[in-house]
Amino acid sequence: QALGALRDRRAVEPLLQALKDRTLTVRQRAIVALGRIKDVQALPALLEIVVENRRESYDANKAIRKYGKKALPEIAEAFKRTNNQQLMLLLIELKHEGAFDLLLKLLETEEPSSRLTAIRELGKLGDKRATPHLLHQLQSNDAMIQSEAVQSLGKLRATETIPVLVDLLIDDELYGPHSSIYHAVTDAFQIFGGIAVEIKNAFPGTYPPMLNVGGAPISLAEAMGLLGS
Repeated sequence: QALGALRDRRAVEPLLQALKDRTLTVRQRAIVALGRIKDVQALPALLEIVVENRRESYDANKAIRKYGKKALPEIAEAFKRTNNQQLMLLLIELKHEGAFDLLLKLLETEEPSSRLTAIRELGKLGDKRATPHLLHQLQSNDAMIQSEAVQSLGKLRATETIPVLVDLLIDDELYGPHSSIYHAVTDAFQIFGGIAVEIKNAFPGTYPPMLNVGGAPISLAEAMGLLGS
């Protein structure tokens, strides 16, 4: 741990040896130290831990992210060899030049959490080529998938999708199975109208404002729906 704080490259080799220690805590501290030193010669060992999904893979993932963009060539090479999804997510997070295509590939998976990640990251990426792919996700029967797609369309400022988003507002209670979709559409429209910051600043404290009904936190809009106002 102290060697990591010193950030002296002379410590890299001994720390790499410590990755083979029998004690998990020792291996984890060595990983953290290597992430602080950020010497590229440690990247293959850290990537191997992630690919093999060892017990300390979470720590290795965090350490690799500290390298920033200088880790991209090594990550990309390892991803070509292994097609590992964790490495794919690292490439996306570090804005690899092929991130858009990787996200489209991730979007095709059947696993809901992977699709949600792809949808969320497409919104953050800011590439409007994602618009038709996100619109396609609105056909899902999963409200969470739909909501994330709407949120990402809002972040892309894809105002051409407004008619489709309006059609999502079916006649239902604000506090019900479609509430997450209603919130997402509201957030998107606030961004389209350029009033998102103004709305947020209109409420003191935490936004969105939450009320307590029977011990359950609900939003202002949901509370008004329950009151019939």
